Amino acid sequence: MKKFLIISAGMFAGLIVLLFIAPLVHGLMVSLLTNENVSYSFKGIRLTPDYNFLSKYNIILVTLIKVSPVLVSIIAIEISMMLIGYSNEDKVRSGLIVFQLVNIGYLIFIIFLGVLSMILESKIETLWVDWMRYLQVESTQKLLIMFVLLFMVFIYINLTSRRMRNLIPSVKRKSKTNPRK
Repeated sequence: MKKFLIISAGMFAGLIVLLFIAPLVHGLMVSLLTNENVSYSFKGIRLTPDYNFLSKYNIILVTLIKVSPVLVSIIAIEISMMLIGYSNEDKVRSGLIVFQLVNIGYLIFIIFLGVLSMILESKIETLWVDWMRYLQVESTQKLLIMFVLLFMVFIYINLTSRRMRNLIPSVKRKSKTNPRK
C-alpha cells in the first residue's frame, strides 16, 4: 500500500505541474512579455490561458511564449533531479522518479502529437501548429523544424534517463556486478 501511495503522489504532482502550473506560467509569460490580457478557462481538466495573439511581436518572444509549457516540464524534471540527488530516503526518490517519468511522458506525447499533426496536416490545435502558423513556414520547413525538435527532445530524454540510472541504487548495483564490464 505504501508503494501505491508513493507512486500516486508522484503521478499526482506530475499532473498538477502539467495541468495547472505549466498553463499558469504560459499565461504569466504572455502577460509579462506582451501587452495582451490573459484569461483562463478549463478545457476538460486542463487549465488553458486564453489570449488574442497578434502578429506584432518578434519571433523570439513568440517562440519563448509558445514553448513555455515544454520549458516548465524540463525545469520540473531538472529540479526533481536535483532533489533526488539530495534525498537519502528511497520513498522520496521513488516519488520523484515517478514525477520525472510523468513529465518525460508529456514531452514525448507533445512532440509526437506535433509531428503527427504536421505530417497529416490535421486540424488538431497543438502549440506546435499554432507556432508554425505564426511563423508562416512551408510544409517541408515545418517537417524539418519538427524533426529537429524531436531529435533534441530525444537527446534530452536519453541524457536524463542516464542520469536517472546513476541515481537509482538498484540499477547501480546491477551495473557493477555485470560480468561483461
